[in-house]
Amino acid sequence: MKKGVVDMGKYSFKTIRNAIVFGMCMVISAGLLAGPGQTVTLKAASGRPQLMRGSLYLSERAEDDSGLYLDAFHDSLRLTPESAAAFPALNKALEDYRTDSEKKAKEMAEEYLKQRKEHPENVYDEQVPYAIQNQCCVRRADETAVSFLYSDYSYAGGVHGGTDVSSGNYDTGSGKEILLNDIVKDKDGLVEALKKELVEKYGENTFFPEMPETLAKEVRQEDDLKLTWVLEPQGVCFFFSPYEIGPYASGVLSVTLPYTSYGDLFTENYRPAEDAGASVEMLDYETLDLDVDRDGKIDRISVDRELDDEGDVITGVKIKVNDQELSPSKGKGDLYYYSMNQMIFLTADGKAWLYLFGLTDNDYSSIDIYDLSSGKAAFVDSVDLAVSSCDVEGEDDLNYSAVLTDPDLMPLTKRFDILSTYSGSKTFKLADNGLPESSDPYYMIKGKIQLKSKKDIHLDQVDEKGNVTKKNVIVPSGSTFDLYRTDGEKVLDARLKDGSLVRFIVEGTYPALIDGVNAEDLFEELFYAG
Repeated sequence: MKKGVVDMGKYSFKTIRNAIVFGMCMVISAGLLAGPGQTVTLKAASGRPQLMRGSLYLSERAEDDSGLYLDAFHDSLRLTPESAAAFPALNKALEDYRTDSEKKAKEMAEEYLKQRKEHPENVYDEQVPYAIQNQCCVRRADETAVSFLYSDYSYAGGVHGGTDVSSGNYDTGSGKEILLNDIVKDKDGLVEALKKELVEKYGENTFFPEMPETLAKEVRQEDDLKLTWVLEPQGVCFFFSPYEIGPYASGVLSVTLPYTSYGDLFTENYRPAEDAGASVEMLDYETLDLDVDRDGKIDRISVDRELDDEGDVITGVKIKVNDQELSPSKGKGDLYYYSMNQMIFLTADGKAWLYLFGLTDNDYSSIDIYDLSSGKAAFVDSVDLAVSSCDVEGEDDLNYSAVLTDPDLMPLTKRFDILSTYSGSKTFKLADNGLPESSDPYYMIKGKIQLKSKKDIHLDQVDEKGNVTKKNVIVPSGSTFDLYRTDGEKVLDARLKDGSLVRFIVEGTYPALIDGVNAEDLFEELFYAG
């Protein structure tokens, strides 16, 4: 049997279908809110590089299977194959960063496991695993610059763990790392602006007394100190880890200096086009600085999660924009997410949309959409979509997903129950109402889902564009059909062994009917290859 192919044998149509559902659920639960095995080709729009992110899982269970020794993952960021070819210098820089950071994460995981196993006397709580959790958020990716942020949480015993933040900033064309000197032209002014905005955001009592001196040293890179910062669509955002300028209880601190207020502090080198759409991925529990209503003033946006009694399930959210708070009810029952990611889209027409990506029961995904354009949150709608995954040759152990950096290019996936259960992907754009819309009539099905007929079937033949070229073609018994694309309603196109495409019109789900005939009476075998 070839690698990657699961031979389901001659089980019943329904039994095999259920096995596929279970296998897909396992894939989604290990991934990043992407449909199982789905892929989409991302073509760079207006010279933008297209990114994808995968998680390297380094967890290990105890020998007696009583729980986890180590709960660990490391997000890895890279270009799609198409963008890697279009931006070779940037690709090399990101690949160097990725391989180095993955190596460090693996070494750290090995050291934590060694400590846990060899020194049980240092374990503070047997029920709490050691942890390494490195979350990556992309803050900007366009024709000029790529900026991303890492929030690295670690725990190796004791009362609490620790969090550090780090960042990467790269020139899109040359691939060279962007340094603070490349973007700042007034360092004294930068120190004063950071002090002012930090105190305004968090209050003076948040910081150590020596905070001003520390900021000055970091800006001038004295005593091996340096700032952590990222380029964003509206300005430059600066981050500070616990103990850096304030106590542990203060957490990770951040402040954005927008170009509209502090433009004279920065060079023109890496300012984005003002009329370009953009996105900003949010860290968990972050208070993000963005001017969502475009009044020239920074707005503070946060998404707080309400958890169940065990702390395992997200049962609600509180979305806050400045002093306006929304605890939404979506009108379809209580919120019940096992995980959630959040990001904000800024569109060229001056609007701002918050997207919450949630994973719920049976590993179904949905996106909850909120309009932030007026300076407060207003619920728009929920759609049953997820971020599409991307294939990376030779790296089956990582589940890579597209990073949504462009409102006009959003590869999303949806799950269907048309003859079988699978997901299909296509490219969407952000519509004027904040919802994703697509001009493509078909979702492309990834993975080899194959049916074998046990009766002659009369079907229409279609071309690659979906036009019917021959009607009522007899496809003989024993033919194999590779599921290819669907309109998501009842049209399902499949490829025959000779390369031609035929069309099923499927009515219903349980049972699925083709020309009024139960699908289980038409097919004898079904195979699934991831």
